[in-house]
Amino acid sequence: MTRFLPIVVLAALAPSTSAMLCSSYGVDFSQFARGEYVTDQLKGAYGIEVNCDSNKGYGCRIFDTSVPFGEWEKGSGCACSLEKCSDDKKDECGDKDLGSPHFACPGGGPGEGEDGGPDAEYPNCEPRGNVLIIDENGPGKPPDDNVKGGKIRFLFDYPTDLEKICFLDVDAQEQTHVSVSDSASIRAIPSIDPDPMPRLGDGGYGCIDLPYFGVSKLVIVMDGSGSVSDLSYIMCNPNKEGGGGGDPHIKRWNRERSTFHGECDLVMVHSDEFHHGAGFDMHVRAKIRHDLYSFFQSAAIRIGKHILEVTKEYVVLDGTTYQHEDLPLTFGTEDYKYTIDNAPIEAHKDPTMRHYYKLDLNQDSYIKFEWYRHLLNIAVSGHENDFGDSVGLMGDYQTGDMLGRDGRPMDNFNEFGFEWQVDPSHDPILFAELREPQLPYEKCRMPSHEFAATDRRRLRANQALVEAAEKACASKQGGDFDLCIQDILMTGDVEMANAW
Repeated sequence: MTRFLPIVVLAALAPSTSAMLCSSYGVDFSQFARGEYVTDQLKGAYGIEVNCDSNKGYGCRIFDTSVPFGEWEKGSGCACSLEKCSDDKKDECGDKDLGSPHFACPGGGPGEGEDGGPDAEYPNCEPRGNVLIIDENGPGKPPDDNVKGGKIRFLFDYPTDLEKICFLDVDAQEQTHVSVSDSASIRAIPSIDPDPMPRLGDGGYGCIDLPYFGVSKLVIVMDGSGSVSDLSYIMCNPNKEGGGGGDPHIKRWNRERSTFHGECDLVMVHSDEFHHGAGFDMHVRAKIRHDLYSFFQSAAIRIGKHILEVTKEYVVLDGTTYQHEDLPLTFGTEDYKYTIDNAPIEAHKDPTMRHYYKLDLNQDSYIKFEWYRHLLNIAVSGHENDFGDSVGLMGDYQTGDMLGRDGRPMDNFNEFGFEWQVDPSHDPILFAELREPQLPYEKCRMPSHEFAATDRRRLRANQALVEAAEKACASKQGGDFDLCIQDILMTGDVEMANAW
């Protein structure tokens, strides 16, 4: 076979990434089940959508390289046993060239192919887990990469700086070349020399650097069979991020989280100028549980004259209750439309424990409401055009700083929490049902410090729980790692790590 890497990379340029929030991402497809088809499941956590097409193909699909042939569907009956796989039917039962590690590598493995051994130019000697293929077999059969190739497209939500992409078992007829699409034309970049591109062969594994910035679309054009193993990139979001959840921990605009344990109604965001003066308010209802920790129970939003109350079981819009099956709902004005809808739950998470909503705020901003058990997590993606003047528990939009109602700087987050308790003398009442404590009669209630301290010491003495929490929270960064562990220790529930 020809050993040139068979891809054409088309990078559609997006606006400059300067002065934006940028985060590094690495997609290795480990969150998917073997044989699962991939479309928009990565959109929420990774900001990308994936699609595939070819002359003979069934879309983008996950191939588990640890079980490349025969028994492919873990936990259920084999769709294709080894005994049934004769040589002339083997392509319907998987592909040993897509296995990893290669059988000849130290420790062995399920992989085959003449170009994947330890002495090959591009050895395949590490477990690769799941890879992405253009499937040629279709639903109900074990996945296999399409011998006729095709296109894999990655569509990015925001301007993205590409870093690296890795491939396994690439079959090609032509040399790789790299092109850039600038929406009006496709032009080659002479400065990109194809010679450094790896030439993989049967069962080989290799990566290429992608020196492109501000990308909105990445297209992999395959002349033959092959798979994408990993993709790393930096995505730059023109919006700022905020919200809160867990114990609960409040994320100010583009800042790390801080914790406020009070039980009361709280002003998360207030904006007078939202959408040409319509105004915006988001309040949350926090509740103490077992006198140990508190959590967000529900949320209410005002946009202009409309009030939307969001609970796990239902939503209330302008006094009318709607069940999950009644959504989506669209409201607003001729110029500004807002839509509340159910949002998909990740494939690997238990849907009986969760419910997600997404509120689209016309064009640029949105809010996600995600319940895990009884705990609400809120994620706001807010554009300056919408929230540029906003204040509240999420801080000043421009800086993320803690500002009091009178604009004075504050440096104690507990005092900041009390400052933004819903106050009828300043704030609209959004929740249909009033619940104590309410100003001016009572300030936010706090957990009993003595009880909480004793119980937290007891939980931290549970070394098995501590170790499980550290493992579950390993992907969290900085202070979020400690807060994630704290949530698990407070609740005794390791799944709390997935509630963020």
